[in-house]
Amino acid sequence: METGATEPEMTGLAGHLLLQWDGVRLQWLVGTGRVVHNFGESPAKDPKELEFVCRELHGKGLTADQVVWSQRFPSFSLWPAVLVGEDAEAAFRLEHNGQDAGGVKKFLTSSLGEEMFVIEPGLTGVEALFVSVWPQARRVSSIIAFLEAAIRQDAALGASSICLDVGQRRALMLQTKGKSLKLAQIMPFTDPEGLLYHVVNALHRNGLEPATCGAVVRWSGEIQKDGTRWKLFSRFFPEMEILSGFRAMDWGEHEVRRERWTSLTNLTACV
Repeated sequence: METGATEPEMTGLAGHLLLQWDGVRLQWLVGTGRVVHNFGESPAKDPKELEFVCRELHGKGLTADQVVWSQRFPSFSLWPAVLVGEDAEAAFRLEHNGQDAGGVKKFLTSSLGEEMFVIEPGLTGVEALFVSVWPQARRVSSIIAFLEAAIRQDAALGASSICLDVGQRRALMLQTKGKSLKLAQIMPFTDPEGLLYHVVNALHRNGLEPATCGAVVRWSGEIQKDGTRWKLFSRFFPEMEILSGFRAMDWGEHEVRRERWTSLTNLTACV
């Protein structure tokens, strides 16, 4: 477990507190702008454990002027705003085979050239939990933050990318070209062969081959350049790199595998 300090001492810090939960662990980071003051992660496999971790962190003084939280790797739908209206839950169910989301949450983005809604499960109980610990807490979308980071990088480079953010149980795939989004979806697996099969199939559906599609594979999350995922993909894709994220963070003297924290640091776009 990577952590900036075992005993947070951040009471009343002017700046931001970023929180992200994926159903397995809670990652958190306190910073100002692009400067990281403190960060860490704790196991939290369900809302009960999540509440215990949050109250423990708050009791140690972990807070900031701005507090934002997000769900990492949520099931989601992406729809033009003009088509959704008040029927966000119906739109979500249509794309997810009637799955009952228990209510939904809409997040608006204009990064794709038109107003689009990312629709995620409501998580009203989890939202109430965060607000009970940090009254100033507000929910943001990790999907939008990641999408905007990828689009920002591709637009600057005029590039095509396949972006993969890998967690312990799920992964996010984005296929982009400049400011255009070609594909965005959550994969409920993280094994190297499964990821490769899924990515190659997505390319084949558009008549493309890995070696000649012209896309750079950009990684974040649980990835290492000497690891199995990287080695397997490098046999098929000539260009791969670590995704830089929305903002280059100043980690100071902290020793950290920065790719593991990209999804969280992308949330600096929301504060």
